[in-house]
Amino acid sequence: MSRTMKPTIASARAVAEAMNARQVVVVAFDYAGRYAVVSYGVTKAECGDVARLCDAIAYGLDDGSLPAPEINR
Repeated sequence: MSRTMKPTIASARAVAEAMNARQVVVVAFDYAGRYAVVSYGVTKAECGDVARLCDAIAYGLDDGSLPAPEINR
C-alpha cells in the first residue's frame, strides 16, 4: 500500500464544514491500493492536535499496524 494520492486541506475543510465539525481526519483509498490522509482544524491549535492523529493513522497504515480495507474492483 502506498501513500501517493494528493489530498488537500481544502478538501478536509469542506468535510468539516459539511459536518459542522471543528476537526476532521479524512482517510481515502483508491482502486490502485493507494491511500491518503489529510486533516483540518479550525484553529492552529486544533489543527496541530488533529494532525498528530492524522500522522498516527498514516504511520499505522504504512507499517501495517492498522489494517487497510480490501478494495473490491
